[in-house]
Amino acid sequence: MESTSLIARISEVFPLYPVPSKQGIIGETSYPPGESELVEIREFFGNRLWNTITPADVRRFEDCLALLSKEALAYFIAGWMTCCLLDSETVDVGLDNLVYQLERADPGLWSLAQRSVIYLWINHWIQQLPPSCPDEDFERVARRFRPESST
Repeated sequence: MESTSLIARISEVFPLYPVPSKQGIIGETSYPPGESELVEIREFFGNRLWNTITPADVRRFEDCLALLSKEALAYFIAGWMTCCLLDSETVDVGLDNLVYQLERADPGLWSLAQRSVIYLWINHWIQQLPPSCPDEDFERVARRFRPESST
């Protein structure tokens, strides 16, 4: 699927509302609650629409997906996927980090329509894998998000 068509599908199936509040951004972590990195993530992502995230934001916060609450991860995944499609060079390792988190996330966080789009997104990258990304990670994620109708 072409990037622009995939971006349109992401916009169709991932709602903008409700937006996670600042209090709902950070998940369970071993960091102390006042840790400056957590405060920065909470301040940046709290009350922010996923479609306002830029590739530069993904690069800046490339490691933050692991710190997000399940709800925040489920919400912001659309922004990450979109930014990877818009500018994978700027996103850089943000793409790898997203695939890593998708491999560990509960697919039940997303609706069937959303899982189908995640599946299309991951297959888009399987077709164009950057040399730095191991194929098996992408394949495992594709298997986890394969829509039931495709099996």
